[in-house]
Formats: sequence, C-alpha cells, structure tokens
Amino acid sequence: MLTKDELDFLSKIPEDKKVHIYPFDPRIIKIAEDIVQSINRTYSNLEVKHMGASALEISGQNDIDVYAFSDPKNFDKFLPGLIKLFGEPLRRHETFCEWKFKKEGFDIEFYLTSKESETMQKQIRVFEILNNNPDLLKEYQRLKESMNGKSFRGYQEKKYEFYHKILGSNEFVKTSYNRIAKDYTATRDQFKSLKYLEKLDTFLKPKSKILDIGCGAGVPIDKYFIEKGHNVIGIDISSEQIKLAKKNIPEGHFEIKDMSFLKENEFTVNAVVSFYAIFHIPRERHSDILKKIYSFLPIGGLILITMGASEWEGIEEFHGTKMFWSHYGPEKNTQLITDAGFEILSNEVDNSGGEKHLIILARKT
Repeated sequence: MLTKDELDFLSKIPEDKKVHIYPFDPRIIKIAEDIVQSINRTYSNLEVKHMGASALEISGQNDIDVYAFSDPKNFDKFLPGLIKLFGEPLRRHETFCEWKFKKEGFDIEFYLTSKESETMQKQIRVFEILNNNPDLLKEYQRLKESMNGKSFRGYQEKKYEFYHKILGSNEFVKTSYNRIAKDYTATRDQFKSLKYLEKLDTFLKPKSKILDIGCGAGVPIDKYFIEKGHNVIGIDISSEQIKLAKKNIPEGHFEIKDMSFLKENEFTVNAVVSFYAIFHIPRERHSDILKKIYSFLPIGGLILITMGASEWEGIEEFHGTKMFWSHYGPEKNTQLITDAGFEILSNEVDNSGGEKHLIILARKT
C-alpha cells in the first residue's frame, strides 16, 4: 500500500508523460566522481554520496543523483560554495536545497539535504539493499527496462511498490516485534528447540563463539549456550527485544541490527544460530543472507537455522498485531543452503507449538 505522500506525488505527474530508460553508460561514473570531488574540495567535511540507478550501474534515465548531507541549520554555511559550483538552487526547502543542471549531456540532480529525514533514510536503505544484493538488483533493472516508453506515472508507481517490497517488510517487522516483545517472549517456549540446540552443541568445541541472528529476548537459545560455557553475540531488528535480551542474559553481547544489512566478513564466529527470523525477510534475499553467514564461519563452522516448511508470502495476525512472512518450501530452502557452500547434516520439519518449521543443521565446506 502506497503512502499518502507517494500517492500525492503520483497524482501530480501528467498522464501523458512517458519514461525513457537507457542502458547504463560507464561515462556516468567519472562524471559523478568529478562532481563529488569538486564538492569535497570545497567542503572537505561535507558527506557526499552518489546514489540511484547510475551509482548501481544499471539501466536508468541517464541521470545522476548526488546528495550532500548536512543538518539543515548548517545549510547557510555550505550554500555559498555550492552556489559558486552549481549556481542558484532550483528549490530551497527547510530540509533540502535542489539543483538541476546538465553535464556532458547527462541530467544532474544534486541535493543538499538532511540525512536524518524519514524520506532520505528510506532512500539510503533501499540503495544499500540493492547495492548488496545482486538478485534484487537484477529484478529492479528488469522492472525499469520493462517500463521503457510507458507511462511515467505507472513507472514511478511500480518503483514505489518495489521499494515497499524490499524495505517495507523490515520496518513492518521491526514495529511489530517492538509492540509484542514481552508477549512473544512469554510464549516463546511453545516451540521446543532444545533437541536442536543439543545437537549443535555436540559439534562445538568448548567456549565457542556463537552468533544468534534474530536473537529476540535471548531465551531460550542464548541462555542455553551461555550456560554451556560458550560466548554469544545476539543481533535483532527490534530494540525492545534487545532490551529484554540484555536484561535476561547479561553475560551475552547484544545489539540492534537488521540482518538485511549484514556485510561479508562482518563477524568471525564458530557457529551461527537463527531461529524464526530469516522468513521475515523477502525470500528473494535469503540466498544473499546465507552467503554472508558463510563468510562469518571457518571451514567446518556450523549453521542452525529455521526456514519455511512450505512456500508462502504474506501478512498474518501474530500475537495481536500484523506480521510479514516470506519463505520457500523445503526443497528450495535446502538448495539455498547447499548453494551457499554448506553440507547439510540434518534437515527436519518441526511441528512444535502447532506450527511447522524446517530446521536445518549444516556445516561449511
């Protein structure tokens, strides 16, 4: 569902306006670099970022989007130098200033803007997701190319829907888990995970380092491994869950982190555990997340993960709120695990708690 601001923007686009999509032109990168460097030479303390289709090196409208980030109260400090570079801004707003000009035949849009605005934060997150996920990036490029010569309004609407698909689910899940953190934790033991934890523990050396992705409130999984003498790092998208985890398991290390933004080699651990988490991320991104997990582990390192027991995507009632789910069935899930470089040690559909989940134990080869 589109936001009011998005609908308002769409309504202002002329019905007869068409969009023209062109193949990526490598010259764009050098032009964008020149613009960024000219700003950095003028203001070395100003953060500048090239974003959009041209920065992703995919088909687009032959335009270059460059952003300089500043607290709006400091705009006046930067405007003189920027005006000297690019002329008077086309628009001045309390949270941004906008320039439009041409350089070597390409349309340039430059913004001096607040990085902290909700709109800008979403733009940055969408860019980072696409920049770190080749499959989603290909899907985005196909979407753009399929709209060439068609309605600009329809093109923009398709883009908004795509952004909601890859980003909206994260915000949706975070908000929902923040709302239900205590209630969910109170009923968490309905899923009987002990036998799977015990099996993983038989493969672990004493004092192993374990990363729990989607750790929730830290119980029962992190509590179990701490009591077994291991070291636990837990990450979760929900700030409320992390508060509970720090309270419940003071011996562990817990931080707020969205698994969508994990980076290759970001962690170095002996095992990764992830229960009831990955299927809150659009399933097209599961492969990329598994490959990031692979990079965290040594050869022989282990992953214990819960995945979907059937193919489904949608929103359901969950502990009195709405929750987003997205998963493949067992065959596709096991293929994703092996394609990421793991050898499957066990693969079982668990029926505890009146639900079905595929639980896989695998080893890095």
